Amino acid sequence: MDLRGGKGAARTAVLLSVHVLRAIVVIGSVTVATPMLPRAARGALDGSRSVAVVRVLHRISRVYAVLGASGIGLRVRGGRGHGSPG
Repeated sequence: MDLRGGKGAARTAVLLSVHVLRAIVVIGSVTVATPMLPRAARGALDGSRSVAVVRVLHRISRVYAVLGASGIGLRVRGGRGHGSPG
């Protein structure tokens, strides 16, 4: 990270902020939706819960899993690993 100031430091700070916010949104949503899914599915089977709830929780889990995997794929495809310069 460029600590001298200037445009490089500002760009690094913005990219780091975007990275952290994306991680919070992706991990937070999956952390909430994934543990709720089995209980909601059992409830839908016995009729005490709506099938729509299960569909929404499944969609949340699936979409954010794809987003997380695409972020990793872009990182690998870009050829830049953690700790590499530039």
